[in-house]
Amino acid sequence: INIFMRNIEYTSDVQFNGIEAIVFDVSDNGCTGINRDPTGLGLETFILEVNVVRPKTCQFETCEECVSQGVEICGWCPASCEGRGKCRDAVSLGGPPRYGGC
Repeated sequence: INIFMRNIEYTSDVQFNGIEAIVFDVSDNGCTGINRDPTGLGLETFILEVNVVRPKTCQFETCEECVSQGVEICGWCPASCEGRGKCRDAVSLGGPPRYGGC
């Protein structure tokens, strides 16, 4: 199990944010490697909780940079940040940002 846990990889959905619980049911098959008791420990359950966060997106300072770049789906919200405006992730908003609080 120690070798397995060193090499585990997890890929979440790109829109997912939150805690994901991964459940492992492990059986020692009657031999733990520590004790030689043939009864062993049997089935053990372990839960690994993974905190999943997305990297920040749409980190552009001006409206021109925000809407002209072609890498991310962003839109400019002119009323955000007390009227200074802010580049926002349009995917999490369910479409392009709208005027106002977006």
